[in-house]
Amino acid sequence: MKEWYKQYLAYIHTDEIHHLRFDSGNEVVKELNQIGFVVKTMDKYGQSHLPQAHTAFIAIKPR
Repeated sequence: MKEWYKQYLAYIHTDEIHHLRFDSGNEVVKELNQIGFVVKTMDKYGQSHLPQAHTAFIAIKPR
């Protein structure tokens, strides 16, 4: 991904590298629970069903 920004009178660009990690839904829930979140998982978002192997999360951190 290239990011452009203005520096003085010139536009400069940088290259960014994004590292992704794909975890199972259960692993994400476990990690969120460990840092104090209450987590609910869903297989749809609103009325739209998610594709296979996708999970939606609602994570709330109690005060």
